[in-house]
Amino acid sequence: MTTGEGMNISDEQASAALADITRVARRAAVSQGYRRGAPHLFLWAAVWFVGYGVSYLAPARAGMAWLALDIVGIGGSYWISRGSAQEAARGTAQHARRFATLGASILLFLVSTYLILPPTTTEQLGAFPPLLVAFGYAIIGTWAGPRWLACAAVLFAATLGGHFLLRAWFMPWMGLAGASILCVSGLWLRRG
Repeated sequence: MTTGEGMNISDEQASAALADITRVARRAAVSQGYRRGAPHLFLWAAVWFVGYGVSYLAPARAGMAWLALDIVGIGGSYWISRGSAQEAARGTAQHARRFATLGASILLFLVSTYLILPPTTTEQLGAFPPLLVAFGYAIIGTWAGPRWLACAAVLFAATLGGHFLLRAWFMPWMGLAGASILCVSGLWLRRG
């Protein structure tokens, strides 16, 4: 192959250059995905901290508190996903609607699961959502990057460890550990 300036490039060199460009583009897309996910983790860390705090301090009010917090979290995630007006013009608004639909679907799934398979303890009630979130992160990580898988693994371990080893302190454990995991994960993802 000959360039416009008379430089010859072999087919192998051209293929290698294209492969390098593809790798760089993939890394850039993963990094951008990490940075987009980080603000959501910060928001949900706050939701978890308050929700598990209410669950521990005022268990009778926990159901309504979690419902309100989930609605705030879904709305906040929608708002975060909308981004700037320039991004919205490039399709971010459609992404935000999809994210809000996903959040509402997850909430509906949780409520439906609790109605069909009611937990027998408050710890079971409190353990299922983080396990579902960890599973979601594992799914995301399968396609979007290994940092999501690491976040999933730590969240799985913290939830199961808290459920089996800290049963009496499970709600404050999840409030502190879960929120901390989400914040640290958000900081890690934000670095891209």
